[in-house]
Amino acid sequence: MLQYLWLVPVGACVGAYGTLIGAGGGFVLVPFLLLLYPTENPEVITSISLAVVFFNAFSGSLAYARHGRIDYQAGRQFAVATIPGAILGALSTAYLPGTCLTSSWACS
Repeated sequence: MLQYLWLVPVGACVGAYGTLIGAGGGFVLVPFLLLLYPTENPEVITSISLAVVFFNAFSGSLAYARHGRIDYQAGRQFAVATIPGAILGALSTAYLPGTCLTSSWACS
């Protein structure tokens, strides 16, 4: 685990860059990690990227909350609206072949 400790400042830089351009930073970090660790398990690279994106989003949310710029009512409405779709999407993956899902993502 100590071999990945140097990725903390890299994650901070990628998170800052992602914040500056309005993205999570995962699109920068995953290719970077794949180049540095080509034999590493993809789940490890994905989890590192997700952790960076999570902490980036979390810190941004805290900053917006401190400044009172969060519309909690709209957030609740969006959450209620997306929960059924998330559940149906998760359940449908068990019944659809992977190629169908990949093709639908490619078209969207």
